Amino acid sequence: MRNKKEAYPQKRSLNLYYKVDKTTKPATMSLYVLLVIVIILGVAKLTVYDLYKNVQQARESTKLLEERLNEYSIRLSDYDYVLEQYSIYSSTEEENNLIDRMDILTLLDNTIDGSANISNISISKNNVVVQFSGVDLAKTAEFVQKIEMSPIVKSTSISAARTMDNNSSTVSTGILIELEKEGEASENTANSP
Repeated sequence: MRNKKEAYPQKRSLNLYYKVDKTTKPATMSLYVLLVIVIILGVAKLTVYDLYKNVQQARESTKLLEERLNEYSIRLSDYDYVLEQYSIYSSTEEENNLIDRMDILTLLDNTIDGSANISNISISKNNVVVQFSGVDLAKTAEFVQKIEMSPIVKSTSISAARTMDNNSSTVSTGILIELEKEGEASENTANSP
């Protein structure tokens, strides 16, 4: 075999190229600092500025609601007076349980005709006292019968009847009428044993 000289690669020139580390240059450092500042500002916006803005909006809405509350308070400043007036002029529970006075007067007007001279009508709670004269006992009985036919009349009684003049048959009559509401009459009948 031949003895050859072994050949190893050899570098014939020197590589003098030097790669510069750009991470330490001022321009690169300023970009890093700028990036950190942007991140800090973003976090600050989310955690501080947005919360501050929400608080400001809540304060403004609270101020607006307080102004509206003050406006309504001024409108309602005389509420106690209005309530007092309302309670004076509104009906009480006792008054609501009474028969309407116009219904009573309509009943009397429809049953006692113009031939009788009504001298007095007295209404107290659900009792009515009617005093009239100028008719005879038969006409008085007819009036009482018509009155008793009304659904709001519970009972009637003639409290006084006397002749006014010996020569005439006219009498002076007082009728006590006890009233009840129409619904109460049917309930009392149903509840009685």
